[in-house]
Amino acid sequence: ERQEAQETALEQDESAAELRRAGEDAQRRLEKLSWKVSAAQAAAKAEDPTPDESEEEQAREFAEMEKAMEEDMAKPELQKQFEADMREALAEEQQTKKVAAKEKAMKAAERKAQADAKALAEKEKSKALIKEQAAKALAEKEKEKEKAKERSEAGAPQQAGEGPRPGAVERKAPAVSQVRELVKAKADEPCLTVSRKRASWDLSWEHPCAGERKPEGTAVWCYVCNEWIPMVEPFNHMGFELHCEKVGHYGWID
Repeated sequence: ERQEAQETALEQDESAAELRRAGEDAQRRLEKLSWKVSAAQAAAKAEDPTPDESEEEQAREFAEMEKAMEEDMAKPELQKQFEADMREALAEEQQTKKVAAKEKAMKAAERKAQADAKALAEKEKSKALIKEQAAKALAEKEKEKEKAKERSEAGAPQQAGEGPRPGAVERKAPAVSQVRELVKAKADEPCLTVSRKRASWDLSWEHPCAGERKPEGTAVWCYVCNEWIPMVEPFNHMGFELHCEKVGHYGWID
C-alpha cells in the first residue's frame, strides 16, 4: 500500500508538471499570436496612416477576444476544468501505454512458448531416432549371435569340395598346456618370432570365428565353439589361430 501511495503521488506530481507545461505553452502561443497581430496592424498602419473603420473594428474585436481569453484563463473554475481535462488526457495516454506494453509482453511470451515447444519436439524426435537406431543395432547383434550359435550346433564343415557337412560334434576347448606347446612350436619358426611383449590387441587382425576380446588380453571369444579361448601370451592372437587349427574349423564361417 505504501508503494502504491508513492506511485500515485509520483503520478500526480508528473500530471501537475504536465499541466503547468501545457498552461505555459498556451500562454506563449497566445502571446505569440498577439505579437503577430500587433505587428500586422503596425505594418498596415505604416502603409496607410489613416485606417478605415473596418480595420479599427477588427482591432477592437481582437482586443476584446484577447481580453476575454485572459479573463477565462484567470477564472478558477475554468482553470480547474482545464487541469481536469489535461489530467484525463494524461491518464488515457498512460493507460494506452500500459496496454501496449502488456500486449507486447504477451506476444513475446507466446513466441518464446512456441520456440520452446518446437525445441522440445525436436529433442524428443532426436531421442526417438537414437532409440530406434540402438534397437536395430541390438537386433542385428542378436541375429548374428543366433547365426553363430546355429553354426556351432551344426558342427565344423568339410574341406571345400569334399562332400556334405558332418553332423553336430561336441567340442571342448584345448587345455592351456596344449595351447602353450603349440605356441612354443610356432614360436620356433622365424616368421612368427615375437621380439617384445604386446601391450594391446592388434586392431588390424581379423578372424571370421573371432568375437569379442577381453580388454586385459587373456582370451578371445570363438563363435563356432561358443566359448572363450585363453591366450598364453597377453594380446597375442596366435593362440586363437592355433585353436582353430586344432579343432578343425580353420576360420570357416557361413
